[in-house]
Amino acid sequence: MTLLAPQLGKGHVPYVDNWYSSPMLFQHLLHQGTGACRTVRLNRRGMPTFPKKMKRGEVTFRENGTQLAVKWQDKRDVNFLTTVHPSAMAQSGRLDHFTGEPKVKPACDLDYNKKMGAVDRVDMITSFVDCARKSTKWYKKLFFHLLDTAVLNAYTVHRKLSEERMLYKDFRLKLVKELIQEHPLPRRSTGGRPCVNTPLRLTGRHFPCFLPPTEAQGQSTRRHCRVCLYTT
Repeated sequence: MTLLAPQLGKGHVPYVDNWYSSPMLFQHLLHQGTGACRTVRLNRRGMPTFPKKMKRGEVTFRENGTQLAVKWQDKRDVNFLTTVHPSAMAQSGRLDHFTGEPKVKPACDLDYNKKMGAVDRVDMITSFVDCARKSTKWYKKLFFHLLDTAVLNAYTVHRKLSEERMLYKDFRLKLVKELIQEHPLPRRSTGGRPCVNTPLRLTGRHFPCFLPPTEAQGQSTRRHCRVCLYTT
């Protein structure tokens, strides 16, 4: 509400994901002259009950005069809460792969995809290669989320300014290698006798790389890493 305070009552319609949506919040926004449309979790307080099992393409509407709750069965359950859409279906402009007929979706789903498309794509892309791990410290998760967002922004800028086209995963790996090479950590001495017959390249950074198979080896290309083999 603090974030939306300057925009309330001006005709804006916020579209957000299910982290923020609840019937209580929607009703409060409606009293402030602001509509909203969002995906919602069915276990939120105040949500109506829906059939648990529905066939693909089926839709169920529930409304109380001010809010509309929708459950639509696509590849998975899709649940919406809106105060600005009717209980109607609309054509999506695509064909159903199973029936060959024009595919219809709830009107709120079509508008939601248009308004939330970029945010949903960002969440999807970062979810595949995010560096966050389970932790009891909330600020660690926030830090790594901001780090992933910064890397994705850098990837977007790189694609705009460079003619080079690479996958996001490859961009992250390249970025990691360049950062490690530019800011190497000094090796800490662990004591003991120095390793004999140590190659000069053992003092540098080494990274795993793909080894193509040879005729003698067949499909097996597993070899010992020389750095790891001669060091502890």
